[in-house]
Amino acid sequence: MATIESEQPNSVMPNEQGGAPTIGAKPINAQSVVSPIRLRFRSLQIVWYILGVIEILLALRFVLKFIGANVSAGFTQFIYVISSPLAGSFMNVVNPSQVGRSIFDWSILLAMIIYALIAWGAIKLLVMSKPASDQEAHDKLDSQD
Repeated sequence: MATIESEQPNSVMPNEQGGAPTIGAKPINAQSVVSPIRLRFRSLQIVWYILGVIEILLALRFVLKFIGANVSAGFTQFIYVISSPLAGSFMNVVNPSQVGRSIFDWSILLAMIIYALIAWGAIKLLVMSKPASDQEAHDKLDSQD
């Protein structure tokens, strides 16, 4: 008994160059298309992750200076070297307070605040890029009066 293979019906897909639709074109796989909302969501996650790493490194630097950690210790050197580019532009903006070996470095706290504000601004821009319906825009504008 012979089997007849049935062909899938030809689908009509839009032409990539913007011309007339093409018959028999391959349908676009939904998995291969990244939706703008997913891209925005991932971007938000990346910004929060980067901020988290920066804040942790600066917090470790602050704590190590505050407790007067041994600067010749490997871990202390590692944290100081890694966080130096992040804290460098803020150094000497405010003079640190020192008691014995303990240093309260205001510049590191300032850097942490500035990086958090930059990340907050980036998050706000990403959220503002979300398309809004006419009703949503009308409601938000009315609530701001």
